[in-house]
Amino acid sequence: MATGNTKLDKRGNNYGVLLKWVKEHGAWNKSENYVICKTCSKVFHTAPSNSFKFCSRVCYHNDMKKRRGSTTSHWKGGITPINKAIRTSLEYEEWRKSCMERDNYTCKHCGQIGGILHVDHIKRFSNFPELRLDLNNGQTLCKKCHILKTSQERRIRGDGYNKESFI
Repeated sequence: MATGNTKLDKRGNNYGVLLKWVKEHGAWNKSENYVICKTCSKVFHTAPSNSFKFCSRVCYHNDMKKRRGSTTSHWKGGITPINKAIRTSLEYEEWRKSCMERDNYTCKHCGQIGGILHVDHIKRFSNFPELRLDLNNGQTLCKKCHILKTSQERRIRGDGYNKESFI
């Protein structure tokens, strides 16, 4: 039982004893977790459930700017596969656009105008590297026809080469 000037909390516990315990051990619902910012070395407070390594978004973005290209942990020596390099190139985008403009943004198989359109290589991209960006080797197809054509090709050729059956 508390006597004199001793403060009690709602449950009747001695407030002074609780305050002393919190100072020694940290609050049970707000554990004190101090972290050093990876960018500016500032000490900041965070909840124990958070795994923050930066004191602010500015510090996070400054750190991310440093981690691009060869400085990232995912760098593999600058080896981009040739297919990805070609398909993401400006020349490839121009080839796609030219094929669609030539075909008036219309599917060559079903005649659909607009919508989701793909530019398909008539002769396979992987088998004919010299024709990859040739305008005569491209045709505009809607998504549905492109999926149908690709599945028919795979069935017919057994992953060999025979595109004339669909065209």
